[in-house]
Amino acid sequence: MQLPIVAPAPVVSEHAQAFRHLFNDERAYQHFQHYLTGLIVLENKSLTNISRCTIESADKSNLSRFLSSAPWHPPEVNDGRNQIHAGANAPASTDRSRVEPDFG
Repeated sequence: MQLPIVAPAPVVSEHAQAFRHLFNDERAYQHFQHYLTGLIVLENKSLTNISRCTIESADKSNLSRFLSSAPWHPPEVNDGRNQIHAGANAPASTDRSRVEPDFG
């Protein structure tokens, strides 16, 4: 059974603010948060399913339009992701033997 997405996942809310400056309006920022939440919490991570499970959007094509005509630039999003990732994984010691993949 698919649960509805009624709000961004707590981890998304916690980190999404770092990307807020990339979006020109509140709706785009909400679509960004809902998309990430769907990728995290839903078993079926397809765009169709994420749109179907998003309660706030009456028009289920909004999320698709957001992704296809994005006013933001992927390299900027990736830079923000890398900064968050680097900050969250700062080593407590000088041990640098751990290798972190970069998916960007």
